[in-house]
Amino acid sequence: MILLGPRKPRVRRSSKWPELRKQWLQVHPRCAVCGEQEKLEVHHLIPVHFDPTKELDVTNLITLCEQR
Repeated sequence: MILLGPRKPRVRRSSKWPELRKQWLQVHPRCAVCGEQEKLEVHHLIPVHFDPTKELDVTNLITLCEQR
């Protein structure tokens, strides 16, 4: 049996998030840790489930590859 930790709460995303994510990746097309350019994700430094007001704050975003 595999025990998993508690799940993070679901947060309703802003309708503006997909466009902001797309624009962010155009400006920041590499993983901030390793420089990878494939399989990138945009993450929030302060998770949205902790502070929903930070969802569209570009100072709260970072590009990471799926390995990070």
